[in-house]
Amino acid sequence: MATINTTPKKILDKLDSGVTVTQPTTKTHNVYTFNEWLADNGTLKLLQGSVENDSETLYTVPTGKVFYLTSCNLNILNNSGAANGGSIRAGGIAILGITPINGTSLTNSASFPIPIKLTADQTVQIFSNALNTKTSGRAQGYEISA
Repeated sequence: MATINTTPKKILDKLDSGVTVTQPTTKTHNVYTFNEWLADNGTLKLLQGSVENDSETLYTVPTGKVFYLTSCNLNILNNSGAANGGSIRAGGIAILGITPINGTSLTNSASFPIPIKLTADQTVQIFSNALNTKTSGRAQGYEISA
């Protein structure tokens, strides 16, 4: 595991799997994780939406900001007559998707120990790919200054 002894702002572009930041902190341990730094310095954004045979943008990263997606969940109720589903996408890439068989519902969730970084104008979206397929989703993350 790598450890970087620097200010949190300087490590944002160096973040990779397993990196921790050693920082003075009021926490009971001596390792200040990136997610803890986000919680202390970012603005928490709770996103949610629901669609049927459509898509909805839950969040667009504003100019001058960066968004770190930390978790999401998805619920799909499928009454379409076929196996249809939906997804949550971050920056245009499906990060969580499920396809229940007709007449059923499924729920799935994901959390990201290393958050997904989105920059200005990138979006978090929810998608449903058929009529009578109701897709509900939630996502959360932190917005910070770029």
